[in-house]
Formats: sequence, structure tokens, C-alpha cells
Amino acid sequence: MACVCMLLLAGLLLSSYTEPAHAKTLIAKKQTLLLSAVDATILDGTTAGRTYQPADRVGAYTVILAEQCDAVEIHLWSDGAATANDTAKINVYGYGADGPAMRIYEATTVTLGTAVSGVGGLYVDTISGTDKHVTTVAVSDSADNTVAKLTFDTIGYKYLYFEPETFTGITSCVVEVRQYGFN
Repeated sequence: MACVCMLLLAGLLLSSYTEPAHAKTLIAKKQTLLLSAVDATILDGTTAGRTYQPADRVGAYTVILAEQCDAVEIHLWSDGAATANDTAKINVYGYGADGPAMRIYEATTVTLGTAVSGVGGLYVDTISGTDKHVTTVAVSDSADNTVAKLTFDTIGYKYLYFEPETFTGITSCVVEVRQYGFN
């Protein structure tokens, strides 16, 4: 009889348990950057102002990650002047608090689809490139005339730097970075 009562009590306690809010994954921060074809000068490791050192991060193309951020999801779209199938090549780097640039996704070619963004431009529907990250970089919904997404783990990074390399038909590209982590 005592065992049955203990089992009923344990069942009651467990059924009323709810996970605390601080253990849920949430969007910590959402930021947008505007990349321009005019600034398409790549990091080369030797040219003054274009080395891999933290001092050479271009502030306009850098996202500061929230302390609790452990992953990001990235969407891109044109500013309104481009047409479907226009492309841009953008390299993605991560920086620790005081470390050099680490390539995350190289020669990232983004291609516009036909889906219209909220500001009148076109969403990027295709993302392709070379994964250089220590963990996997995932591309979702690519080549589907929807909104392609680039996601990866950001543990160890304090900054993300988006380097515009080349633009074909696109004059500027908006990058939206959604940061996820534990509160």
C-alpha cells in the first residue's frame, strides 16, 4: 500500500512540473547589416586595414554577439534595385573577444529568388559556399524561391564579420542575423 501511495504522489508531482523559462532557447537579439558593392575589399592577411586581426574588423559589417548566444540564423535580401538570379559573394568570419578572424563560410554565393521581402527587395533563395567552421554550417530552404537560411554554432565567438566580395546585379544586400541562446 505504501508503494502505491508513493507512486501516486510521484505521478502527481511529475505531472505538475513545468520547465523553468530560463531553460528555454530564445532569440537574444536580431540585427541587420547593409552590405554594399562599393566596399567589396576582401581580407587578405597582409594589407593594412585588411588583416585577420580584430582591429581590422569593419564596424559597419560586424555583428556583436550577445554573451548568451550559441547559434545564429542568417537571412538575406536585396535593397529593392536587384532582380531575380542576381548574385553576391559574401565571406563570413567569426572573431573571439581578442582573437584573429576565423573563416566560417567562404565564397558564399547568394542568389536572389522571386519572393518579395517586406521592404520591396527580393529574398535570397540560394546560398552556396565552402564550410570552414569547426562545426557544421547548415543551409536550409535553398533554391526554392523562399527564404534561404544559413545557420551555425557561435560558441567561442564574440563578433561575426560579413565581408562583401563581389556583387553581380545587386548594389546592396541586407543581412539579418538572429541570435539564439539560453537566457
